[in-house]
Amino acid sequence: MATRELLIVRRPGAGEGAFALVDGSLPEVKAEFGVQDSITPLCREAQRVCGLTGNVGGATLTARLRDGDRNLSVFDCEDAPGLRDWRPLGDLSEHADPALARGLCAGGGAPWYRLDFHARLLDFALAGLADRGIALSGAPEQVRVWPLSCIYRLPCEGGDHWLKATRPGAFVPEGAVMSALAGAFPDLVPAPLAFRDDCALFADFGERLAKDAPVAVAQEMLSRFARMQTEADALLDTPGLQSWRLADLPDALPESRALLGPEPDALLEKAREDVSALAEFGIGDHLVHGDVYWGNAAHGPGTLWIFDWSDAGVGHPFFDPMEAWLGSEPRHRQLRRAYLDVWRERVEADVDAAWAIASRLAPGHHLARNTRLLSCFESWERPTLESDRGFWAGRFRAAYADG
Repeated sequence: MATRELLIVRRPGAGEGAFALVDGSLPEVKAEFGVQDSITPLCREAQRVCGLTGNVGGATLTARLRDGDRNLSVFDCEDAPGLRDWRPLGDLSEHADPALARGLCAGGGAPWYRLDFHARLLDFALAGLADRGIALSGAPEQVRVWPLSCIYRLPCEGGDHWLKATRPGAFVPEGAVMSALAGAFPDLVPAPLAFRDDCALFADFGERLAKDAPVAVAQEMLSRFARMQTEADALLDTPGLQSWRLADLPDALPESRALLGPEPDALLEKAREDVSALAEFGIGDHLVHGDVYWGNAAHGPGTLWIFDWSDAGVGHPFFDPMEAWLGSEPRHRQLRRAYLDVWRERVEADVDAAWAIASRLAPGHHLARNTRLLSCFESWERPTLESDRGFWAGRFRAAYADG
């Protein structure tokens, strides 16, 4: 089923919760990208279709949400030449879930759903750059806006910089956590240039790893990450880290019972037995990133970084390197060997036997993590985020299907 891209335009001061509609309907654009992709093409289409001016390619995009087979993108602008028909919120229910529309207008959800947040966010970034004598060389470009985060690219003299805001209450204070980790592992974790609350400013990390990056590069990433996990126990008390301890997993999984198939109790009991068996290896809980895969690593000349630590916490280490246990083809076996070889040097346990159990439990861990994450969002935001939860539930059921 094709996804439709619908645009909503709000004009501050145009009335309580007023939306601008073109000729009584929402503007629709042709697009071939998802809610997590760069929003630059969408901004350019909005400029073309609606005549928006302001930020790169259009006005400021303050929200992007999924509503059934539609993506709803909300632009805020001071002026919108070409928009002739202003309609109140009540009329929007023909085009979108009324609860979603009411939530956006009532001030719920992410702070970047409101235009003034973007000005404050950019002021913070510009002050951080100025403190280091760095000047912009072009206009800030929005590259992502969705319920989880808001990200800008800041073109600067000497290279791009990046500004990220994460959803308050849903994640760790990423800037503070990455600063602490970078102090101990300066060659693997990039330190933020500035941070406050849920916002952080970074220099460019380099080229993001591609899904088909050379095996040797991916192996280096996982080997270095494994060494970090084995050496980071002194950082487990870092303020803000989430708790994903192995012993807590059996109590977290029942919250996802509705997704566990026709016999959830049997599946939960098998998982509970595996948790006990895995604990017997004595590997213990260590630092976890929460989302280690090729997309959260970057490399440049002589550098390799792991970034996006917003899900960082304490848990069983083998649940973390998804790149190594999602699949069984030769590439995954090579990556798994590179990761486990480090653990073979550091612990006396049979890491291959432990890995076999952990790989069954890992989808359940990520299912519990996504279930907890969803609880931090408004009900009208959750459809945008629920696909990951369904994916992990399917993987978890499949892991125990033959047992």
